[in-house]
Amino acid sequence: MTPEQDVHHPHPHRTGHKLLDLAVPISALLISVVSLIIGIHHGRTMQEMAQANSRLVQANSWPLLQYATGNANDNGDPDITLKIANTGVGPAKLMSLEIFQGEQRLRTPRDLVSALDPTNPRPNLSLGLTLPTVLRAGTDMLILGMKREGNEALWDKLNKERFHFRFRACYCSVFDECWVSDLLTVSPERIANCPVSPDSFTFLETQKAAAP
Repeated sequence: MTPEQDVHHPHPHRTGHKLLDLAVPISALLISVVSLIIGIHHGRTMQEMAQANSRLVQANSWPLLQYATGNANDNGDPDITLKIANTGVGPAKLMSLEIFQGEQRLRTPRDLVSALDPTNPRPNLSLGLTLPTVLRAGTDMLILGMKREGNEALWDKLNKERFHFRFRACYCSVFDECWVSDLLTVSPERIANCPVSPDSFTFLETQKAAAP
């Protein structure tokens, strides 16, 4: 018969005190649980901080487009201007701009002139807006301008009507957050995107008509 060797199975060292022997594994378990809770809390805190930083960056790049108009230049000469101003803190990508007088949509400067005075076929206008375009924060862009000299009757009509135009502008931030605005509100409507509108105001037709 082959002799068998004694096999010793290791056992945890015991102190002989039952409560003390239980305290050690319970303490280890509690430490593990506390570490897990701290890890979860830390992860949530970091996520909340990342979200807060993201909101802060977006807030610091928020554009706000508004309608601005005047009837005199820096020298005090009568000169009507219709402008879009970016009064926000970030650049705005203006994708479309629709202009209305009452229920009539004005697609070109010629439409605007005809709505005021159909007998004036070719007034002297200043034109500046092309779409799409970008407006930096604190800047403005000319939609249309008119000096009074040589356009007296039409100028007087535009001077009264310039406060009654309605607008529908669609623009986005650099993060492609987009809004639709009447250019009067400080709380424009959020939308998913800004499609290019075929009804946007443009002076290209006027340029073609003026070409020889």
